[in-house]
Amino acid sequence: MAFSVNYWVDENDRAAGIETVAVRIENGDCYAEVVDNAGNVIECGHQRPAEINRRWQAKAEEIQKRTAEQKAGRESAG
Repeated sequence: MAFSVNYWVDENDRAAGIETVAVRIENGDCYAEVVDNAGNVIECGHQRPAEINRRWQAKAEEIQKRTAEQKAGRESAG
């Protein structure tokens, strides 16, 4: 196989609208290009657009706050 593609998303990422794709070149041209649906070349490394990063951070904070509130509610009830 010339390359492998790994796709995953966890609960927090999904809530923030983030999907993760990793492409690894296994054999062949080490200068292969990966493109998105629009044909734009994806550069090597982590590319998380600023807007996605901002939304992800906001959603992560919201989830942490909600989790803490739920935990506090269970502790006060028990």
